[in-house]
Amino acid sequence: MYPRNALVQSVVRYVIDGTSVAIVGQHWSGRTELLRQCADALNGIGLSLLRLRGIENAPPLEAFRVAFPNLRQVRNPESDLAIEIQRVVSQLLNEGPAVVVIDDIDFLDHASWALLEQVHKATGVPIIATVEARSDLTQKTTC
Repeated sequence: MYPRNALVQSVVRYVIDGTSVAIVGQHWSGRTELLRQCADALNGIGLSLLRLRGIENAPPLEAFRVAFPNLRQVRNPESDLAIEIQRVVSQLLNEGPAVVVIDDIDFLDHASWALLEQVHKATGVPIIATVEARSDLTQKTTC
């Protein structure tokens, strides 16, 4: 089905078992394409996907704002954005089997990292993420 079918199948097995997976590769190594193939396979077996993308030098919570473009419309004016995002994300992830898919997790802003950690701890949903292998990269602790 896919050129890296064995690798996709391995990632899918890990996720089904509840394990988070990091796809590490060098620049232009095909990490994003492999992530897309894994997401397609997981979606194909019925898992709900929350797709995020790390955006270098992004404002706080930008990854979640991009993932939920209509969030401002459903948001109560007096509620805090982070609390509202956490509520919406937790609700989505608790509706059934789900996985968080993050491209370029190493470019997530600090606020998105903190929110992702809270959501992961609250729901236990596995995370699949790509990260660029760089010698200057300080590995962040995964959720």
